[in-house]
Amino acid sequence: ANPTLRAVSTTSSAVDAGGNAVDVRRGNAEVQQDIQTASLFAWDPMAAIMADGTVNLDGDIRVWGNPRPPSRPPYDWSILDLNDVAGLNVTSMLGGFLGTVGAPLHAATLAPLLNLTVAEVLALDINATFPLSIWSHNTTTLKGNEFTLLTVLKALEGARTCTPQFDNVALSTCLLQSVTVQIRAGTIAVVPPLLPLLPPLLVPPIDLPPLALKLPDIQDEENFLSALTGLLDTSAPVDFPNDLFDHVFGVPHAEAAEIEADATPLADCSDLHNKPAGLYWVSGNCNITGTVGSVTEPLIVIAEGNLTMAAGSEFWGVMYLEGSSPHSVTGNGTLPRPTIHGSLLSGGNLSGTSNFNVVYDRDAIRRAGYRAGSFTRLPGGWTDQVTGP
Repeated sequence: ANPTLRAVSTTSSAVDAGGNAVDVRRGNAEVQQDIQTASLFAWDPMAAIMADGTVNLDGDIRVWGNPRPPSRPPYDWSILDLNDVAGLNVTSMLGGFLGTVGAPLHAATLAPLLNLTVAEVLALDINATFPLSIWSHNTTTLKGNEFTLLTVLKALEGARTCTPQFDNVALSTCLLQSVTVQIRAGTIAVVPPLLPLLPPLLVPPIDLPPLALKLPDIQDEENFLSALTGLLDTSAPVDFPNDLFDHVFGVPHAEAAEIEADATPLADCSDLHNKPAGLYWVSGNCNITGTVGSVTEPLIVIAEGNLTMAAGSEFWGVMYLEGSSPHSVTGNGTLPRPTIHGSLLSGGNLSGTSNFNVVYDRDAIRRAGYRAGSFTRLPGGWTDQVTGP
């Protein structure tokens, strides 16, 4: 990524440009210009799913996040101190959800859920980092079969975020992170509008609706763990970009025609599997079959419609569903699950149904940006020299 190239033009002393013999005493002339590739992205997408609106996933949808989230401010949301989450004991809280109420959660069980080693779980006095799976402007909802505290395995039938690393198999096993939890009546007592995870209050217990247990790998405005004061190193959750298109491509959405003019226009994605790496603008819906792109030839596709993926299909690169209207992604109920390697972005509300994988692939994203990018001259990269015969 971002290689520097050197264009060289050499004139021989023996012949001129027309191939005619010349005086060898003129010597050799050589002109050089250093050129560097520039990515199409102003900022590489940082999450497996980003949506300028809500995210609602309902099906066997598995999301593997960015295992290497950026550390520079203000994008340092992935730091969590599990010993002190605004006075709550996160380990005990998770133990209540995923085991018998009041019983401790064993380190061996908690480790894969938090993408930590057992040793790190046992030494939670140090900060732990989480991947970034979903970043949405509004609420992210993971739906699926509701389950009680003692039927954890039923969570595997619904949407969830997964611990890296993905093993490049569409049937890859997913160690869940964030899921939808059904709290049993009487388990926790709350007085609305207080948060349902606060310590029990001296009031009669009431029934609660399904509660989305979201760890810091999901960044949205209503994530309990993201919004509590003292949870993150930053004083407040990171704001979603005001203009997602501008954040990614460096061009305001109102001027998106500039990016469209540089793209290869397509009416649909029927022939996309035959296309090389580059930038494509699809004016309609995008139906993916087979394998589109590759780890070395990833694509950037900006589609104005919705996305549908056939069973076993694969997409390598960045898929951007353009426009502020709602967009949908439909997978396939037949195995193997279709997979997006890279990032899935939406300019509006995003809904996902049926079965599919979204796997953050930093290398595919970066290659896609540079393969669809441009060349720029490097200042001071021009030289000429003349040598004697």
